[in-house]
Amino acid sequence: MKGVFTCPDDMDPAAVSLLQGLMEKDVSKRIGRLANGADDMRRHPWYSEAGFDWVSDITSQPLSSRCMPRPRPRTPAYP
Repeated sequence: MKGVFTCPDDMDPAAVSLLQGLMEKDVSKRIGRLANGADDMRRHPWYSEAGFDWVSDITSQPLSSRCMPRPRPRTPAYP
């Protein structure tokens, strides 16, 4: 990344922390890439303060796609 990221002064500190962790230039220090993997994101204070429930919020929504690709017809292999 080449840009500089700044948050508004009145932004929630937990949100700032999460955004900074996601936009960390050094991949080895980026949230979600640390020793605890995705659990670092799940346990981040912003999610608990926002009342986000990883299980019910994600699994209660039906999954759909705007575009359903059509499979290509199989062609015989050429020797």
